[in-house]
Amino acid sequence: MSDLHGLLRTETASLHRRFERISFFEALRTGVLPKVAIVSFLRSLSIVHAVLEKSLSLVSHRQISDLYRSTLPKVPLLVADLEAVDAASLASVVPAIRGALDYADEILTNADDPFNLIGPLYVLEGSQSGVLALRLDYARCLNISAEQLSYFGCYGSETPMRWDAFLSRLNSLPLEGDQAARVAAAGVRCFERIGAICAALYPYSGNDLKHHIAAVNFEAGDHAMPQNPLEIDLALRAAKVAWEKYTPISITDMENAADASPPATAAGWSR
Repeated sequence: MSDLHGLLRTETASLHRRFERISFFEALRTGVLPKVAIVSFLRSLSIVHAVLEKSLSLVSHRQISDLYRSTLPKVPLLVADLEAVDAASLASVVPAIRGALDYADEILTNADDPFNLIGPLYVLEGSQSGVLALRLDYARCLNISAEQLSYFGCYGSETPMRWDAFLSRLNSLPLEGDQAARVAAAGVRCFERIGAICAALYPYSGNDLKHHIAAVNFEAGDHAMPQNPLEIDLALRAAKVAWEKYTPISITDMENAADASPPATAAGWSR
């Protein structure tokens, strides 16, 4: 067995300590972090997780695929949290969203080598141990009960057991050449990019706040949209009416339709 966990822990130790001193987390711990900053954090994480999880789901390397499948998909949890805090009509801290989109693009660009995906998975999976202790702080700043939050500390009392099992699989990965170094470099990069996102989230200026399209396809990119609250409210109401009137097509229906049609082309943290 390798000590890939030991290498990752060593390489990210200083970043981990610096991460904890970011103003975002100081404001969170003192109960003064604005809701818009937390909502933008959830949206940023949704973008990153959506691309990372999609890339990992396509990996053919059996041990890496098994490592990913041992984790709980996080995008549904983030979607549930955004709905729980009624985020639909709330603006985003745009510099943070752009940072998330840039990092997601970086993940996608490097996804041809599946070892580049292990570092981000390690950092984000490990963060569940840290955020478990901060769950009450997030709930206090959002003015909701901790039980309404799904993503932060998603494994609950099973967190230590799940983390140990993840690390065991991580250290069992067969490594050759510079693969361990590439995994560690990708983990360091994830810490750096998530840290930059958090630094952009708080403090922020009024000019940083804009409405952003991210509710349907988190990794689709940045699109222009109206900023007038009345126009946004009307659009949300229209979408709700359409959603309720027309039954969404099922996954089975889509697969059957795909089988009968010509192929389509796509347009386009604990340590």
